[in-house]
Amino acid sequence: MNYVHIIGRLGKDPETRFTADGLKVTVLVVATNSRKAGKEETIWWRVTLWGDRWDKMVTYLTKGKPVMIGGEMRKPELYTDKGGQQQLSSIEVTADYVKFVPYGKPDQAEQAEQGTTQQSTAQQDTALGAAPASAPESEVEQQGAEEEPLPF
Repeated sequence: MNYVHIIGRLGKDPETRFTADGLKVTVLVVATNSRKAGKEETIWWRVTLWGDRWDKMVTYLTKGKPVMIGGEMRKPELYTDKGGQQQLSSIEVTADYVKFVPYGKPDQAEQAEQGTTQQSTAQQDTALGAAPASAPESEVEQQGAEEEPLPF
């Protein structure tokens, strides 16, 4: 078994269909980037989600969203296209898990939500008498940090 963990961005919105037996199948297309000799290379992954356990998550998965996926990878196959050229099939993964990844620039809705959360947290701290997060440390705390050696 070839088990992989990938982190990338969705290349398009998920596509959901049903098999002849009525089983739900959702397909994600994920792009990952790597750098080799100063050149950026994009690898496209075709990720299959079986069943309806993904229903709630799929509504939030849209083109461009960063995701982390773990699952079993199938070996790519060589095939001959209509022009007679040898091609390598896409890399396919059957997902065991899909997670949202908080990296990159957040979209406007996320920025607005984060700003509201930070304001309300600061207001709660002030109301409870807590010092603001930017309050300077006491001299004793600063001296203690300098004297202790780093653990690595």
